[in-house]
Amino acid sequence: MFDFGAPNNKDGKLYRYDAKSSKVEVIADGLQIPNGIGFSPDNKVMYFIDSLTHFIFKFDYDVATGELSNRREFIRVDPGEPDGMTTSKDGHLWVAVWGQSSVLRYSPEGELVEVYKFPAERTSCPTFAGPNFDELIVTTASLVHADEEETEEKKNKINGTNGYAKDFGGTIFRVKVDVSGIPSNIVSI
Repeated sequence: MFDFGAPNNKDGKLYRYDAKSSKVEVIADGLQIPNGIGFSPDNKVMYFIDSLTHFIFKFDYDVATGELSNRREFIRVDPGEPDGMTTSKDGHLWVAVWGQSSVLRYSPEGELVEVYKFPAERTSCPTFAGPNFDELIVTTASLVHADEEETEEKKNKINGTNGYAKDFGGTIFRVKVDVSGIPSNIVSI
C-alpha cells in the first residue's frame, strides 16, 4: 500500500514467497490497500481484500503448486472498507470493516449471514483462538492517526461526550461463537 492520503494510487502488490526456492513473485498488482487473506477449508479457494475497492476477491488455488488463477470479484462491502479477514471450518468468511464498528460473516456463497458490532469504529482484523478455535478475537484501532488532526468531534467520540458513547478503539475483543476457525498452517523450513 502506498499511503492513506493517496486513495487513487495503485502501487500495492500481492506477493507469493516460495520457501523451497526462496523465490518471491508478484501475483497481483495495481492494488490500492492489499489486505486480508483467507482460504476455504478444502484449500481450493483463496480470498483476498483490496480495501479501497471495497471488494473481496476470489481466486482458484492449487495447494500443490501454490498457483492462483481465475481472479474475480466476489463480495462488495459497502459502506466501510473491508480490512482483515479469516475463515471458519464451515467455509464462512469473517471480515472486519474499517469505519463501521463491525465484523461481517459471509457464507461461502457470498451471502451476509451475521453482523457482530463492537464499541470501536475502526475494527481491523478478526482471528480465531482458544482451545477449540471458537473464540473470535478482533483487533481495533484508535480514532486518531498520528498524522491526523484531532478534531473536537473525534475528541468527543473518544471521551464519550456530546451524546457519543465512548469509542474503545485500540482494544482487543473476544467473542465466543458457534463455529470453529481453521488453525494456521505453519510450516517449518
